[in-house]
Amino acid sequence: MRGFSRVTVGLLFISLLTSCAYEIVGGPDHLSIAAPGKEKPLRLFVGLSGTEEILLDTAPLLLVGEFHELKALFAQRLQGFSLFQKVLYPVVSHDRPDLSLRVFLQITFERDWTEIPKIFLTQLLFGLPATLFHVEHHFVARGDLEIMHRDQIVKKYTAISDVIMRRQMFAIPPRMFGQQAASQARDSMMADLLHQLDEDRELLSQFETSL
Repeated sequence: MRGFSRVTVGLLFISLLTSCAYEIVGGPDHLSIAAPGKEKPLRLFVGLSGTEEILLDTAPLLLVGEFHELKALFAQRLQGFSLFQKVLYPVVSHDRPDLSLRVFLQITFERDWTEIPKIFLTQLLFGLPATLFHVEHHFVARGDLEIMHRDQIVKKYTAISDVIMRRQMFAIPPRMFGQQAASQARDSMMADLLHQLDEDRELLSQFETSL
């Protein structure tokens, strides 16, 4: 019992020493989501539909908010991007959009499989390897988007963002650390899709309606 107490005290001491040993790394450079230049929006009404999948139940830190409303958030940012005149979401039966956008949006949490062996080894060695070991949990966001015109696929896009939440063993990150990593993965993925759409402005302009 006394030996167990020493190990516990040692691990608590190590946790204090490593309380700042955490960071968010990896993933693509975060593209800012801003309206494209001074060009006017295309004269297009687009309807957004599709599916979303959020697999964050095993994430170790608090995750709230728009992680449960990915399509609604993407529709909001697409409208704010000012590429199209109007974004219809959700699409209802009497809507007649010029183009249909069908998306599949996904965010997943991938736990570092080495975490449990590292915890065991650290405890076995009285906490000494704590400053040497680190774990890397991944937040992966993927977005697939199809542009449809009269049931024909015009173009397909894919964007993937992998953001790593790295910390030393027993380091205690801030309460919203997981939220920050997941948000960065989600935002980078959505920004990538928006910029790919903007690069095809000339292609999309073929479907403009005359006013």
